[in-house]
Amino acid sequence: ADHPREQRRETIVLDLAAGDAIGIVGSARSGRTTTLVSLAIAAAARLSPDDCAMYLLDGGSGELHAIAALPHVASCASWRDADHLARLVLRLAAEVAGRRSRQHRSDAFRAVADDSSARVAALLVVIDGWETCARVLDDHDGGESSAALLGLIRAGPSAGVTVVVSGDRELLAVRLAGSLTTRYALRLADRSDYALVGVAPAEVDTIMPPGRAVRGSDATSVQFAHAGSSSGLDAARDAAARITAPSGRPTRQSRRRVVVQALPRQLRLAELPLQDDRFVLGLGGDAADPMSIDLSGARARFVVGGPPGSGRTSVVRLVLHQAVRAGVPAVLFAPAHSPAYEDARRRGMPAVTPSDAAAAIPHGARLLLVDDPETFAATDVESALLALLTGGCALLVATSSTDLAVAHRGIVAEARKTRSGLLLSPRPADGEPFGVRLPRRNAEVIPGRGVLLCVGRDPVPIQVALPDDLTTYVGTGDPSAGRTSP
Repeated sequence: ADHPREQRRETIVLDLAAGDAIGIVGSARSGRTTTLVSLAIAAAARLSPDDCAMYLLDGGSGELHAIAALPHVASCASWRDADHLARLVLRLAAEVAGRRSRQHRSDAFRAVADDSSARVAALLVVIDGWETCARVLDDHDGGESSAALLGLIRAGPSAGVTVVVSGDRELLAVRLAGSLTTRYALRLADRSDYALVGVAPAEVDTIMPPGRAVRGSDATSVQFAHAGSSSGLDAARDAAARITAPSGRPTRQSRRRVVVQALPRQLRLAELPLQDDRFVLGLGGDAADPMSIDLSGARARFVVGGPPGSGRTSVVRLVLHQAVRAGVPAVLFAPAHSPAYEDARRRGMPAVTPSDAAAAIPHGARLLLVDDPETFAATDVESALLALLTGGCALLVATSSTDLAVAHRGIVAEARKTRSGLLLSPRPADGEPFGVRLPRRNAEVIPGRGVLLCVGRDPVPIQVALPDDLTTYVGTGDPSAGRTSP
């Protein structure tokens, strides 16, 4: 910072232990992202991953990902994946609320405190492109996560969290400006906008190169330093690459800090470790861990619901493949046009259609798989199937969201008894049969994406894996339903 009247220069430092909310406003190519990247690299160079955990919210074109490999970075979310961005914001807001409720003293966050396993790491949240992040979050869930982001900025400093956010002139709107304790204005397209920062346009330098800013509190001219050998992102990436964790072992804080990973848009069963006596469904939860279900018990019940094309038949085929591989005695119940029916016949699993006689159902099965159970309504096969369940068989049913909600008897009602299931492309009301109300989401419909539900637990987001011979998630109404990879 330059103080020409006093003939001196001041080095601006940021105390991550104290917490702060800093806004950096500027037009395109004014140095906003470079400033954020340099700040994160500087913090990583001074503090260990045990002492500082970073969270990156990228509302730009992906430049923050240049430092995502830093060992300090717990999570990096982009506006292009609204669900991941919203989950990260909500988890951070919950972390701030938890820290405030525990009323940690300020020195508990300091990196210079005694090395103790109880020490709490400083949190640095970097938000690039406030206007894009806010708009995406508003559209995603009707404002729930954008309100949480505002709360994070407002309450974070009191919990030892430092939030640094960049954006265009929208950053100076009443909605956010009052929550920022310090504001810096880089080059603005309209010089009159400097008045929104609290600086008269006449006090601002005429020439504002990238990284040159004016501080709103006292109109001091500031030049932000860049971390690399030059101000480009390539140099910053090289500087970040030279910062590594102190050892190959997980850091103490890495085992405790909030981690919210993005779920893949598609994955295959072969990419996941199989589990004894359990059926793997996919990756889910904040850490994107393998998710599996137990269908070994005689009273095990599991229901898969979703609209057409959501991938519910693919779930049946996923379990079918694992049952054949593990040698689990199973029977498939499905209409003849279901891709699961042809799959079962090809793999040697007994398959029964609605038009078959009840006597065609083989005995000795431990697991019953049912696709499109509505086609079996009021048939002899349905009666025989329900009789098998009373004798002690596990059951997995894949049905439409509508039938799941209205079924009061029959196969679906039986499967719904344990209130355990998987909802694909869910709507808020779809959770009511399980006793939960799901949040409203306007997210992109991704086949195979859903929530895993279990009594007494919060819904867990999940991306279902594809059976190894499928290239896309399919349903019985999909014209490409039977198409497999070469």
